[in-house]
Amino acid sequence: MTTLLSTAILVLFAVVTFTDACSIWKKDMAWCFHSGSEVHVGDFNGDSIKDMLCHDRSGHKWIALADRHRSFSGTSWHSPMGWCYKDHDGLHIGEFNGDGRSDMLCHNSKTGHIWIAYANAKGNFDAGTGWHSESGWCNHSGAQLFIGDFNGDGRDDLMCHDTSGKKYISHADQHGAFKGTSWSLSGWCGHNGAELYLGDFNGDSHTDMLCHDSSGSKWIAFASCDGVYSGTNWKKLAMGWCSNSGENLHVADFNGDGRDDMLCHDGAGRIWIAYSNVEGNFKDGIGWSVSMKWCYHSQEKLFVGDFDGDNHSDMLCHDIGDGYKWIAFANLTGTFE
Repeated sequence: MTTLLSTAILVLFAVVTFTDACSIWKKDMAWCFHSGSEVHVGDFNGDSIKDMLCHDRSGHKWIALADRHRSFSGTSWHSPMGWCYKDHDGLHIGEFNGDGRSDMLCHNSKTGHIWIAYANAKGNFDAGTGWHSESGWCNHSGAQLFIGDFNGDGRDDLMCHDTSGKKYISHADQHGAFKGTSWSLSGWCGHNGAELYLGDFNGDSHTDMLCHDSSGSKWIAFASCDGVYSGTNWKKLAMGWCSNSGENLHVADFNGDGRDDMLCHDGAGRIWIAYSNVEGNFKDGIGWSVSMKWCYHSQEKLFVGDFDGDNHSDMLCHDIGDGYKWIAFANLTGTFE
């Protein structure tokens, strides 16, 4: 944060130290820390609680399903399925066919080929690939693939965003498959230092776009009923929020009001949260902050998601060096104290 903003935080909000007052779970799981492995988060069995999936560069998959006791006991399913492991393959998680269970999508950034494996009723991927396209989508220079439900039909869609600010959307059909570009937009969030984030900021079940840049400025574009965008609906220039070196932005609903919020986490383990208001923007600025000194070591990675099913997003810390896991659970007001 800027010096001026940090001073304002100290004046307006009590900066507290992370203590046992915050409900936490931790376990030396030794899970998903081997070379080439990466953790992904999704609700694979459809119980409204986030689970963990481990994917490695050999294409093996492991799933650890969350239980109703705010914990993970270990691997629930494993398969050496040899899926999404070739050069330029990237794994994405989304709910594409509308059955309430998170699926896996593999996108090759060089060829644009896409594969989807749909989760079954047991919350695993024993069936393998359920749909595949070789149409070559989102594989041009500077292109990035994003996942969100832009038209609010309960099925996640695909967005291709590139460094020039161009956007392409492919809406999922009733079977959770894709037929190519449904809509496009030029020149939004393509300026130097800009980063694109997705979330439902106004609570209408349509995924919106948030543009954040290195000055801390913010722009929001709300998705329309048919899942497209007309341009900027709100902006706050030089907001100076989450713009310093080592600060990382995360989007999730921490206070359970159905609108996604912004969380900023820095290299010292400090947390700032800005809650979206009823208009779906952040003109009110910071809502809460804490000096947690948590998940800030070089081998620790922060994830956000609802790990206990209370509709409030929590924080998961994964140590990529030894597989240790910590979860800090949000309380009813969307804080971690």
